Amino acid sequence: MNTVNYFVIHCKEHIERLPNIHNIQNIINVPITVFEGFYTKLVSVEYLNKLQYYKLHDSNMSMPVNAQTKSGEIGCYLSHHLLIKHIMDKSNKAEYSVIFEDDVTFKTQICYDIEQIINNMKLKNIDWDIIFLGNIGKNHGNHIIDNIYTIDATRVCAGTHSLLINNKNASKIYDTNCKITHAIDFQYKINIDTGKLNGYVIFRPLCFQNREYSSNVQ
Repeated sequence: MNTVNYFVIHCKEHIERLPNIHNIQNIINVPITVFEGFYTKLVSVEYLNKLQYYKLHDSNMSMPVNAQTKSGEIGCYLSHHLLIKHIMDKSNKAEYSVIFEDDVTFKTQICYDIEQIINNMKLKNIDWDIIFLGNIGKNHGNHIIDNIYTIDATRVCAGTHSLLINNKNASKIYDTNCKITHAIDFQYKINIDTGKLNGYVIFRPLCFQNREYSSNVQ
């Protein structure tokens, strides 16, 4: 068995999502770490204020003046970025990490499915960084093996509600995310398209956003 850590990003302000976290825990049936997310609805979207807020939490972060991020996207970006940093710092604890957002939903065999994905990538001898377990738009490019595909550069690959991380490459993901250009899902997509990250996608998706909850990003 591969060693996998499971995380759920959750902003404490969104108490309505606590039942979904309990449901995630019941389905996974292995320990899950709730990683506190950032609530940034009140953060100014003016460039210098955004940059100052990012640097307050990680001095390595930078952002060009033309970067377009809404207030909710700031919190989403920081939550994912600092969780990757946490994984990077703790990478010796497990080989892989799964990052869920607190509105995710999936079927009961998700742990088995993730184990199969990892083993299939080992079978193909592919050194990968990140795999989208689900995405809005069902992006998929060339077939690799089983349900694993490359990401189609011509199509949107939106949504970070479920990601599989190769912990030994977490520092690589962290470094590429320190320079902010887009919302976190588009940042990942661009870095994959340009070869900075080795990223793949699962098709058909294993994970979805729970429609009971509206997005807090926009």
